[in-house]
Order: sequence, then C-alpha cells, then structure tokens
Amino acid sequence: MKGLLIKDFRLMAGQKRFFGAAVVFTVLFVFSGMAEMTIGYLTFIGALFALGTVSYDEFDNGNAFLFSLPFDRKEYLLEKYLFGLLTGVAGSLLAILAVLASSLVGGAEYHLGEMLLTSLACLAVASLAIAFILPLQIKYGAEKGRYFAMGLYGILFLLIFLAVKSSQGSPESLEAAEAWFTSLDPIPVAIAAVLIYMTVMSASYLVGMKILEKKQF
Repeated sequence: MKGLLIKDFRLMAGQKRFFGAAVVFTVLFVFSGMAEMTIGYLTFIGALFALGTVSYDEFDNGNAFLFSLPFDRKEYLLEKYLFGLLTGVAGSLLAILAVLASSLVGGAEYHLGEMLLTSLACLAVASLAIAFILPLQIKYGAEKGRYFAMGLYGILFLLIFLAVKSSQGSPESLEAAEAWFTSLDPIPVAIAAVLIYMTVMSASYLVGMKILEKKQF
C-alpha cells in the first residue's frame, strides 16, 4: 500500500494548474472573511482528489499494468479511501493555517475550536461523498463518475440553498430547530453519528470490493 500512496501523491504533486486555481480561490475566500468556506473548500478539494487518481489509473489502459504489480485489489481500494482521508486532512489543516495567518494580518478573530469542529464536519461529509462516488466510478469509469460527482454536488448545493431559503423565510422555525438540537445529549448524538458514518463507509468498501473483483483488466 505504501507504493500506491507514493504513486498517488506523485500524481497529486504534478497537478500545478489544479493547485494554482485552488490557491486563487483560497485567497479570495480568506480575504473575504469566509473562514468556513475556506475550510470546506480545501477539505473537499483535498479529499476528492482520490477520485481523480482513479481516472489516471484507468488512462491508456493503465490498470492492466497496475494490477500486475504485487498488491491485491483490497489494498488498492483501501488505499483510495485512505488517500482521500489523508489529503482531506492536509487540505483542512492548510485552510486553518491560512485563516489564522489572515487573522494575524487583518485583525479578524477566529476561534480555533470552532474551526476544528468545522474541519471535522467537512472531512466527514467529504469522505461520505467519496463513499458514494468511488464504487460508481470504479464500476462505470471515470467519465460517468464525473457525472455522478456533479449530480451529488448539485444535490448538496440544492439542499443547502433550500435550507438557507427556509431559514430566511421562517427564522422562528430555525431557532426552534437550533434549540431542539442544542437540547440533545451530545454523547449519544456523537455515538450515533460515528456508527452511521462507519456503517456507510463499510458498506461502500464492501460494494466497491465486489465491483472491483468482477472487473477484468
């Protein structure tokens, strides 16, 4: 698995245009005072890069050579999830450092604890997005995988848009929902969230493994 991680990190290091665009958007978000947007953007960009490495592996029938090397398909699939997690964490940490640096220059105040919670939430959502898209991308290929990703992003954007609209139209209901949520015992909520997360990730891995075992390269 170490060799697979090195391969994917080398692929990532070669994407200079990709990182250039990410830096531009990060600077815009940071100096616009949008700390949450900065953290969410870099976390998602980092985590979802794992999906791009699948496309590179498929390019020019590369999988036929790749799977002749001394590793099995379980290691390959597990490495994709691990790589997405590592790059997501790296993106999140870079975003937090960028926000803290901007606060020193611009004088804006940010709470590190809140940023860490935002980072954790964004990382969980990004890894769940990988859990949904990665098996589909392995089954249907890189091109259709992009359409699945675009569809998922569209659904998430629509849900966020509807949530914002509804909160603006009825602030009382938003306050009631916030009061109900804060009244919950955090320990059972955290345990339930972790169990749901682990169930989804495990199901994704099992489905992806079945798909990968049936593929011929």
